[in-house]
Amino acid sequence: MTKRLARLCLILISLALAACGSAAEDGATPTSVACRVGPDCDRKWARAIAWVEQNACYKIEKVDAWRIQTFGPYGKSEGTAIAIDKVASGDGWAQLFIHVSCANIVTCYPSVTAQKISFFEYVSGGSNDVVPIHPPFPQAHPIPGLGDPLVLLR
Repeated sequence: MTKRLARLCLILISLALAACGSAAEDGATPTSVACRVGPDCDRKWARAIAWVEQNACYKIEKVDAWRIQTFGPYGKSEGTAIAIDKVASGDGWAQLFIHVSCANIVTCYPSVTAQKISFFEYVSGGSNDVVPIHPPFPQAHPIPGLGDPLVLLR
């Protein structure tokens, strides 16, 4: 009887954790920002870079005319790694798509949804201040061969 109870508890805990880790985002969460190619896109791209610098847990690894990407995610960190892609639609418009991820299967901090909403509001011009949506994270950078490769750089 004790083994059955232990097995049942283990199954219930596993199901609860799986439900937390795979919770679907709200379908109304914005995933991109539209911009007119030229000064409008240039301004929004600069705002996107500023937003990533302020809100990503990891340092920026790559910035070019079409992609902003941070390091990470690594280990079991709840901190978010971010990638933003600029995709031209061919009709004088482009979209800035945000991709947010973390290595923790249970939770990301801040949540993926909160990050996307904050990005959309700031880059679209709904907010004039880059305000972090979480307490400041120390910037992290991977160092190979040291287990969980996060080293505080600030």
